[in-house]
Amino acid sequence: KIQVPLECVKDAKSAIRFLRKNSERLKVETDRIVAAGASAGGQLAAATAMITAKEVNDDSYDLAISCVPNAVAGYNPWLRCQPELNPADNVVPDLPPTICFLGSKDPLPVPELGAFHEKMLAAGNASEVYVGIGAGHGFCNGRNPQNPYFYWSIELVDRFLTKHGILTGEPNIQRPEGLPAIETEAYAAEGSK
Repeated sequence: KIQVPLECVKDAKSAIRFLRKNSERLKVETDRIVAAGASAGGQLAAATAMITAKEVNDDSYDLAISCVPNAVAGYNPWLRCQPELNPADNVVPDLPPTICFLGSKDPLPVPELGAFHEKMLAAGNASEVYVGIGAGHGFCNGRNPQNPYFYWSIELVDRFLTKHGILTGEPNIQRPEGLPAIETEAYAAEGSK
């Protein structure tokens, strides 16, 4: 019987192994891999770094190749699956730097993602969480070229990845003129690394 969440975590881990194994052909810098995803994809991105049980690895791939990304970006990450697959229940020291975004009106309450963030910091990991005030689930989506939250989140991810040595140089994100102002806040920014 196929267990969908488990198979999804296996696939996400295998994708990173594939990138590393084929890095020369694909022109991938193996020390600059960022796992990113929205909603359930945010859970999968974090799971590649945090879920380490043997059964979450597909042994048809070379398990000696690391599936741990160099950073994680979660957009409205859904951290409500069974504990053995839930990144929020598997925080340990030495995890990749992690940045997350959540709308204040998302079905996943801000304090729940805040608790994950606080666990990350308590374990000595780099973590940042940003909240879009009044925004719902999927508010950073870039399908609408006039979505101000999309550009806001991309700019913050760019700065975060630069701070952690994954990107270099100055940001060159081109924000369309006339986008409306947005209200956002950093969650527990004073403890962020």
